[in-house]
Amino acid sequence: MGGVIWSVLWRLLAHYSVKNLRAKGDPQQIIVTEEGVERVLRDARVKHSWTAISRIEESPWAFMLFGSSGLITGIEKSGITSETELQTLRSFLRNKKPGKYLG
Repeated sequence: MGGVIWSVLWRLLAHYSVKNLRAKGDPQQIIVTEEGVERVLRDARVKHSWTAISRIEESPWAFMLFGSSGLITGIEKSGITSETELQTLRSFLRNKKPGKYLG
């Protein structure tokens, strides 16, 4: 029973987070580098170094990046253009941080 509840809560969190992140600005770009993850919005740039990220959890819609105090940001899959690009990103993230990954 606990697994079912966690699954439902995870889906709600992922959906809310992706919706919230999209609402912050349009257009936006997410840049993933060896140094960290940067979200570029119309009027702002937000950078998160890999040292600030403790784990990553992948949902069907996004990669959710968590720090010590909770969710930091997400990388929405809607911007990924191919299965090859998705696999490359997933592999890169797996090598950077532990977590729960699909595939």
